[in-house]
Amino acid sequence: MKKVKKSLLFGLLGIGLLVSSCLDDRGERPSANLFCPGPELVPDSIYRSYYDNDQLFAEIKYRDGVREGMGVFYHKNGGLKSERNYCGGDLHGLHRTYYEDGSLSGIGFYWDGKMTGWWYYFWPNGNLRERITFNNNLEHGPFEEYFEDGTLKASGLYLHGDFEHGYLTLYNEDGSLKRKMLCNKGICQTIST
Repeated sequence: MKKVKKSLLFGLLGIGLLVSSCLDDRGERPSANLFCPGPELVPDSIYRSYYDNDQLFAEIKYRDGVREGMGVFYHKNGGLKSERNYCGGDLHGLHRTYYEDGSLSGIGFYWDGKMTGWWYYFWPNGNLRERITFNNNLEHGPFEEYFEDGTLKASGLYLHGDFEHGYLTLYNEDGSLKRKMLCNKGICQTIST
């Protein structure tokens, strides 16, 4: 009898219906009517999940039963959606996300499962949309937001989450000053326009 591994079922950000599938001992996907035994984890393997249209959704490597190394996720159209590194089961290292057309939508770094340092997000045209500093999964430190044409939209500081703190400067699309505010833990007062 062939050994059969059951893939994991992922529900990432409500992306849609996903179906799990079985992989045989060669890592190939057998026919859909093959019975998959319970949710046993094979210590060293690659798990795959599929969308309901049989398009590959994710490939994640496991070592000693935990996620380890590169995990790759795909859009329903087959294009690359994200690349993320795992270490000891936690996200750790460079993390990249992509639009359906393949262009980069975001890049950042995880340390022991937590968003850390600068994270960059891009408009579909490739221009920078936002750059934010993170500490322990919380927005913390300087940030900048940009209009789609690349013009600065806002700059300021976050404190322990999505709370503006200190000076927050907002700009019009033409680059002129819209308003300057002084914020204390997310409560802001306009000081000039």
